[in-house]
Amino acid sequence: YFDNLASCFFDGGVGIGWALLSGNVQFILYTLLVVGAFSIFMARRPLVPFFLPLVLMLALGVLIGLPQILPTMQFVDLTARASGLNYQEAVNKVIELNSLTNLILPDYLYFPYVGVGRKGLYIGFFWFVMFLVSILFLKKSKPMLFFASVLGFIFLTAIKYSPIFYLMHQLPIFKLFRSPSRWMYLGVFFMSLLAGCGFDYVIKNGWPQKGRWLWRSGAIFLGLGAGGVLLVNFFGSFLKKIVLWGFPNRHQDVLAEAYDVFQRTVLLTNTEFLIPVLI
Repeated sequence: YFDNLASCFFDGGVGIGWALLSGNVQFILYTLLVVGAFSIFMARRPLVPFFLPLVLMLALGVLIGLPQILPTMQFVDLTARASGLNYQEAVNKVIELNSLTNLILPDYLYFPYVGVGRKGLYIGFFWFVMFLVSILFLKKSKPMLFFASVLGFIFLTAIKYSPIFYLMHQLPIFKLFRSPSRWMYLGVFFMSLLAGCGFDYVIKNGWPQKGRWLWRSGAIFLGLGAGGVLLVNFFGSFLKKIVLWGFPNRHQDVLAEAYDVFQRTVLLTNTEFLIPVLI
């Protein structure tokens, strides 16, 4: 593609400019950084001439995006971000341990004390398993190795107390951004690419011998999950008594409210729960 310099310059530049005019600058900057890194990683020629179309593309994109960039630069001085956000403000949304449940449970469903907050992590149980399958043969594909490396970097940037995000927050422009979890917008994209590679491998070659434990673990997890949902739906009141049994009265009200919320979420008549689970 880079052999056609004019096409690269025009198509890529217009795409970047259109994104700057219509999108979230934070997401666009993150995306451009990752795309640039991928282009360099996949380069098969000396980097100096390889950079020429990338620089021209970026220059055209910035030129097209000036109607959005210039007012934004002027407006920033009138906001709380004028001197940059302090670190405590910037880390208002991070990926914590309980956030990982949102990989298989949509974040618009409320499960008390589990995966609270909208952090854009959802990929679905099946595709999460396919992602794990892809990890078994990363070394066989250069692009897949890049996807996995960037995903690891992004995840380490998005987690709580991330030293990577702290260092990035000291840089110009980056100090204007908040919410490390927004990096996972790209992280889930790369996870989806890897999941597609895993699915393609399974279709063509069958289930890998090294990954049979994934299939068994997934089947056990699904069986336990389905059994738990059925118990809550058909024996909800009895199960609630078992859950609350033994707890002091001062805790029972809180637990009872959390159980009721959970029960409403996993009702078989709740299409917002049933459809993503079936898909």
